[in-house]
Amino acid sequence: MIADTQAMGCISQAKYFTLVFARTRQGQPHHNPALIDHGQPVTVSKSNNFVPQRRTYLGLSLSDLALDRNKSTLRRFEEGKTQLSFSALVKLSGQIAVLVPTLLDNMYYKKQGQNRNITLGIGWRSIVAKKGQHLSNSSLERMIDQSMASMKDAAPSLRKAQLFVLQRAAMEVGMTSIDKAAHRLIAHDLLPQILKSNHWGFFEYLILRYIYPLLSFDELSMLFQQVKRMMQNRIDYDGNTYAYETMSMVFIHAINSMPSDKVTSFLHHFKWLYGIDEANRSRWHAIGGLKTALDLAQRTVTTRASVQQFIAYCKSTGHAIVLADLRAQWQNFVPDGYFEISSSTR
Repeated sequence: MIADTQAMGCISQAKYFTLVFARTRQGQPHHNPALIDHGQPVTVSKSNNFVPQRRTYLGLSLSDLALDRNKSTLRRFEEGKTQLSFSALVKLSGQIAVLVPTLLDNMYYKKQGQNRNITLGIGWRSIVAKKGQHLSNSSLERMIDQSMASMKDAAPSLRKAQLFVLQRAAMEVGMTSIDKAAHRLIAHDLLPQILKSNHWGFFEYLILRYIYPLLSFDELSMLFQQVKRMMQNRIDYDGNTYAYETMSMVFIHAINSMPSDKVTSFLHHFKWLYGIDEANRSRWHAIGGLKTALDLAQRTVTTRASVQQFIAYCKSTGHAIVLADLRAQWQNFVPDGYFEISSSTR
């Protein structure tokens, strides 16, 4: 598993597994009988009562938390009736064994109803969560209007881009009352803006996610060179997942829209993906999509062997879900059994 993970370019993860393996061979298992198992599954934890749920999971009472605070203060903090200083929050994080950003992130989502701070990310997630629910155009338009109303203080150019993202997301959910010609013009206005940006955040990655079908393949080649620069600067950024997912869709778009001789040349521009050192499931999926697309565009013994080797790596490193996702995404382009290891390679 370590060797195969390293071969996929996940050098950091391979090193981590090497150290864990060495530590495991040297260590002695130890069970602490003082720990209390309440049988509370992690999945029932809610964002608005994160701290008490975490305490329950660890078998801790308020009296077990040594924060130099009155227990009633801690209780009222858990109920959302008071606040703690940052230093106290740092100590609390250590007491309940979570990272400080994790605790702060869950505290942010504690507000409910009208008091909740709605951002583009929250508005976007509320729309994509409706996929498969067959909402009417009016319902989706109402969700978009509510999100845009909460961001009314943004600059006009920014609001235009925010509306574009929300409307494209609604299109994927099933919204049909969209001016597609206007979207194409907006996409070409947004392209030079994000090409000039030297610091991409969540917003830029969402724009990438939705403008790719509206651009030419020459523009996409140029855009993903910018993606390469952004990802190499911040390998561990959460937004990279959206870039990988977009690449996976671009590969299918290319196979579906370009002649085989041109699609091969286009796909070769993405081979830098192999050199990104990130143990991200979406990256594995994108690599599998790239290898599949190259094999379908101009099949050779080398391209097919590359796909087979990738399948073997997935199976040996516990990435079976990546293969399942690839089967679902490429089912209309590949024969049955394509993502299985052939008998000749076993």
